[in-house]
Amino acid sequence: IRYADGTLICRHIHNVGSCTFTLHSGGLYTEKEHEGYYQWKLPQQFINRDVAITATCISSAYMCTSAGGLTSDGKACNIFYNTCYPCTTNVNLCMIAIGRWK
Repeated sequence: IRYADGTLICRHIHNVGSCTFTLHSGGLYTEKEHEGYYQWKLPQQFINRDVAITATCISSAYMCTSAGGLTSDGKACNIFYNTCYPCTTNVNLCMIAIGRWK
């Protein structure tokens, strides 16, 4: 959504699919196939890197998610997801980015 005052809000839901989390690192488990992250290609470029990005994982497992900053061109960001224990579960990511449009 682009507002007249320059605010841009992007929202996206991505179904990663079934993931098996077995790789232990730093107290969390990640999965091998996607290396525990998804690169969200934003539908609109932001004017600068001052963007608030959040991600939530919808899953039957206890998940930890975090959003990396924008890529240098401002067109994408990495969303990381992990579990607290080894398991296989379906992963859906819900992401929101808020900033100013270019």
